[in-house]
Amino acid sequence: MGVLASEVSVYKTTNNLGGAITGVGSVSGVADNLFNVFSGAETSAGGTFYACVYVRNETVDVGNPVAQGLEVFIDSITVHAGAILSLGLGSAAIDAVEPTIANENTAPAGVTFFSEADAEDVDDNLIIGDLPANSFKSFWIRAVIDPATAAKASLVMSLKFKFDSVE
Repeated sequence: MGVLASEVSVYKTTNNLGGAITGVGSVSGVADNLFNVFSGAETSAGGTFYACVYVRNETVDVGNPVAQGLEVFIDSITVHAGAILSLGLGSAAIDAVEPTIANENTAPAGVTFFSEADAEDVDDNLIIGDLPANSFKSFWIRAVIDPATAAKASLVMSLKFKFDSVE
């Protein structure tokens, strides 16, 4: 058998600012799991916020299959006019710890963001590449809030993956 979709999971980092992978998983589809509530002060002024996560191939299949050509994409987000999300591949190698950032407003060094997504366009993919069994790779999520955006009680984002399974 190969890698099952249920065996590719997302894990948080310490304080969502990079660093070591934690045992806290399943950030997809949970309100305010990566970004706190965007207050009126933050949305009025606008700003850019960053959060780091890891994708992990947790397969237990014999033969250590690879999630080949792994891609992550934003499947859905809460409708929030003035908020744009994008993804960027972490700078650390597979199974290496992503460098930390000082706070949620500090851009991570060496990370290029693309795949901007709003409620109308959520299908641009971030290419992770081949991910061996029991390995992990970092990626970043950036939220750009336009000035004069209304405050939002919660931001919910769902991630999905696509890949081929190779034994």
